[in-house]
Amino acid sequence: MTRQQRISLALACLVSLTVLTACVWSGYTNGFDVQFHGWALGMFPAGNERIWEGITFFGSGLAISTLTVLAVIKLGLRQKWDDQKYLIFVMVAAAATEVTMKWLIHRPRPVEVFANTLPNSFSFPSGHTIYGTSFYLAIALIVTPHIKGSSRIMVWLAAIAIASLIGASRIFLGVHYFSDVVGGYLVAGFWLTQPWNFSTKNLTHR
Repeated sequence: MTRQQRISLALACLVSLTVLTACVWSGYTNGFDVQFHGWALGMFPAGNERIWEGITFFGSGLAISTLTVLAVIKLGLRQKWDDQKYLIFVMVAAAATEVTMKWLIHRPRPVEVFANTLPNSFSFPSGHTIYGTSFYLAIALIVTPHIKGSSRIMVWLAAIAIASLIGASRIFLGVHYFSDVVGGYLVAGFWLTQPWNFSTKNLTHR
């Protein structure tokens, strides 16, 4: 990925996030979100929430913070300083953005559907989606330059699948609206593609 491609992707994420945030703030997305919320909850009968709770754990603050610390330590032990700085940068920036946006937007959560699943924080954007997407895709960006062929494809498919399932789990648990999850993906995408990316081995500067 060239520097110009990174700039284009980051700009596309920023513009899309700005438009989406304005729509959420003004209430423009409420009608669709409520309809989609009802449809999503009707797809799975009661009892399947345990499956989604298991999936959503992989995007939780506990899981992601633990995995990030372990990854940072391992990268440091292997003297992968550029990759280490990149991972720290992405995760810190993503966390700061999530906290700031929730505080500014103050979007209420949907009504609780499954007991003990609704967090106390605000709804937009989805923190689990931000953290899960940021971490797993950052790891893919760090790992894939060192592997070839089908292994590289498998790593990317796994990272994308995990990020997608985490986002879906937030909707199917009824704790986020569709636009919350999309906002989470856009926040993560923006920080993952920044042109001042510290990693020099997996992204070119042409």
